[in-house]
Amino acid sequence: MNGNVRTRAAHAPPSARSASSRGRGWLILTLLVLFAVGATGGAWWYLRIRPNDLNKTTPSDPVSGSNESKTEPDSCSDDVDPKFLELLEFGPPVEVPFRRSLLDGLSDRPIPPLEVFPWQPRGLVAVFGEHRMRGVLLATSPDGKQLAVGSPGSGYVRIGPTETLRETAVIACPVAARKLCWSPTGRSLAVSGDDGVVRLYDIRDLDRIPAPVSMEKVAVAGLITCLSFSGDGKYLLGGDDTVRLGIGWVWDVATQKVANRLVHVGPVMSVAFSPVPGDYRALTAGGPEDGQLHLWDALTVGKNRAVIDFCKPPEKYDTTTVVGDVAFSPDGKRALSCHPDLLVRVWDLSRFEKGKELHSYGGHAATPIAAFSPDGKYVTTARGADNGVWLWDATQVKQVRKLAVSPGVDALGFLSNDQILFTGTNGLDHNVHLHEVATGKELQPPTGHLMDLTSVALSPEGGVLGSAGSDYVIRLWGLKDGKQRHALATGSLVRVGFHPDSRRVYFYSLSHGVVSLADVETGQLNTPAYNNQHGGGIYSASITRDGRYAVTGGYHEGSVRMWRLKDGLQVRRFDFGPSQGPAMVTLAPDMRRALRIGGGTTRLLHLRCQKERHQWPGFQGWAPFLPDGRAAFFGGATAPVWKISKDDPKEVGRIDLDLTGVSAGQISADGKRLAAVLSGRVVVFDLESARAIWDWTPPPHFGGVAGVTLSVDGGYLATANGDGTAYVVRLP
Repeated sequence: MNGNVRTRAAHAPPSARSASSRGRGWLILTLLVLFAVGATGGAWWYLRIRPNDLNKTTPSDPVSGSNESKTEPDSCSDDVDPKFLELLEFGPPVEVPFRRSLLDGLSDRPIPPLEVFPWQPRGLVAVFGEHRMRGVLLATSPDGKQLAVGSPGSGYVRIGPTETLRETAVIACPVAARKLCWSPTGRSLAVSGDDGVVRLYDIRDLDRIPAPVSMEKVAVAGLITCLSFSGDGKYLLGGDDTVRLGIGWVWDVATQKVANRLVHVGPVMSVAFSPVPGDYRALTAGGPEDGQLHLWDALTVGKNRAVIDFCKPPEKYDTTTVVGDVAFSPDGKRALSCHPDLLVRVWDLSRFEKGKELHSYGGHAATPIAAFSPDGKYVTTARGADNGVWLWDATQVKQVRKLAVSPGVDALGFLSNDQILFTGTNGLDHNVHLHEVATGKELQPPTGHLMDLTSVALSPEGGVLGSAGSDYVIRLWGLKDGKQRHALATGSLVRVGFHPDSRRVYFYSLSHGVVSLADVETGQLNTPAYNNQHGGGIYSASITRDGRYAVTGGYHEGSVRMWRLKDGLQVRRFDFGPSQGPAMVTLAPDMRRALRIGGGTTRLLHLRCQKERHQWPGFQGWAPFLPDGRAAFFGGATAPVWKISKDDPKEVGRIDLDLTGVSAGQISADGKRLAAVLSGRVVVFDLESARAIWDWTPPPHFGGVAGVTLSVDGGYLATANGDGTAYVVRLP
């Protein structure tokens, strides 16, 4: 029977055999198609999905520090999109051993005495840099032993010995200072302010400086920008910079009343009284639209002894020809004046006529400033653009020597003791420099940063302190010996941090579009060759915990970008536009997410998927991630804490800390402590108890604190200070 069946099948009619063959063909074809689809899908799964699964954080993955990612899918549906240059391959966090002993050893180093610098905080174990009077408004006492120093825009004037250049007294002026002048009697310091008022401070007892006496207020549209006392200290001359109507105001010091008005046709650039007691001749220099050099009998109304007009005829108002600094020689027989033709002219006052100068000194790159030495033997000239101070023989056109100082010399003079020349520099150096006239040698050269600090960082292993300053220099300090290891010139205002391996330091600025790196040991730059950059500087930057990527926030264009550090390849980019403000970016511990704060909106960004996952409108502040992956929003009376699961943020609590107005901060690696700068105060909080464990309020003249950082264990704090120093503090 079975054979008959087989026989019948073998001998089926042709039509039946054809139908049966077609059925088997379709079945085979269907199976082949299904096999091909299955193979293709499996290959796609292995090549695309499987790497994501391998990168997915699990409870045993050391990247996370939490179990939150166990159920959270991390695959991106658009991984095949060509906008991705590569899949982000995160590695385990870089871990280096923390050497607390190096920080503990700082307590053996001496610190500046509290009786001299009483503002120093408790627990201070090291000061990197130096406390030093800084500024470009300078006035020296008649004996040359004391120096008064101020800065334009600041209401604080510091007074201290020239021997140390460290302040012993601070005058808090009601308004910002514009000019300082020490009286020849040594009892008074004249300070002109931004309100047009000139005030006299009695400084005979620096421990008890009484309230100032104000000179009669004069009706000026401009400011009193130059001052000079008569040789006997009985009169004070000030010049105002009112356009088209500058006046040299002469005050009687005893009565504080105006004794005379020396009228110009333009702003007054500089004034000088004869240094000879009882000689009340005065020099005044006219600025733009004036261009005249006047010699006056300062107490005689309308008595203009002589005037030299440097304006180019027939122009009535010449805006380019001005007369700059003027000064009398110590014997009152000669005078000097500075001009935009780069010359300093020396005049015999017995024949004070145009073209009759004794001689002139030239060679600077801009309108110079100048001064006579106390014995009249030398003239010194300078101009900030060519970073040189030149010393000349006062009787002939002969250069004695050139002093190399920082660019931007804005003040110049001599001390009467030992013929020491002092200069005040602006630009990238706000220090006072002292030089011996005989040798040109600089005395007490500044050490460390030349201006205020903008940022500070401690290396993860605890052996190096990095500091960045407005002098555009990154300095690396060894904590074992307290000495400066390297000074890296950056050319722009910077912020500094350390790579997780502690072997590299990174820094960035508001004017440079990439993150730079340097070797801590050698100081050599090893910045990758980036294939792109931010268009207008970087506002914030962080490096992922595995050390492979940098995430940056743009300053002008506000974008968030991610870079592969081994070769500088840009691997992610989020664009928001300038209207969203500078981008402050903080990274999550899992390295896959970030928060962007700016433009009144905080955004949750998924870095792998290059997607924005959530927005918090209206928040302005600082939003760091806690070590367990939650985000804390500081900047108000309390800090909301958000758990981010499956990119679905949910508020799970609040930290009861009032960090309103926080300008800088950091959380310790273990998440137990928080350091913050709050309206001039520096506070360290215990996050578990929400209690302040340490605080410090520097005095207003200190210049504030721009940045803070905590050691890995939270036991030490470092601060970036406005007086050019970095503090390291042992916390309780």
